[in-house]
Amino acid sequence: MPINELAWFMDTNSKSEAWFSPLSDSRGTKLTECISAHNLFVINEDCSPTFCSSQGSSYIDITAVGMDLLEVVSCWHLPAYDSLSDHRVIEFDIALNSNSQTKDGESCILNLKKANWKLFYDSSKYLLSRISDLILSCQNPEFLHDLTNALISIIQKCCKISIPIKKQGIHRIPWWTAEISCMRKHVNAARRRFQRCNSKNVNTFNIYQTLTCHLQ
Repeated sequence: MPINELAWFMDTNSKSEAWFSPLSDSRGTKLTECISAHNLFVINEDCSPTFCSSQGSSYIDITAVGMDLLEVVSCWHLPAYDSLSDHRVIEFDIALNSNSQTKDGESCILNLKKANWKLFYDSSKYLLSRISDLILSCQNPEFLHDLTNALISIIQKCCKISIPIKKQGIHRIPWWTAEISCMRKHVNAARRRFQRCNSKNVNTFNIYQTLTCHLQ
């Protein structure tokens, strides 16, 4: 499967401003360079730390997707309910088919907040178990690709059964893309971090005020 069609969900144990950590470390810098080199995009939002324990909190869990999935995933957030782990639950919406549309011209998005996860599990457990066994024993690359497609199909069908669909309007600006939207999120997050820094540093605040006056 092409890398631009894949998504990665990682406990990175690294820090980077690319996923809204206040500070970056060497591991975070290397991972950011790797993500950029493979034309991937971190879709984390500037919510709150993804890891919280008695020893502290940090932003170390990330979701990275290929170019083709930027139009598919949306509404990345950390729900309020307990994950029974030091790592927060991460949720986002997934479009069943980013190219398909309903009769009234709107795209279909899964409403994960109203998902019936028991129904999803009951309807998929046997098929997913069978596919999993076949994947583990597979030694043929072409057959493995077919099994991957079958796995995706099973998940999609079970999602349609157990998760309601909500409608999202189509972008009305022809030049607006998911990549631009992703970049805007990171720019806004950087601006918020910069403004928080201003309140602690008088010299930085004066520079910011001067630049703001010239731009107006």
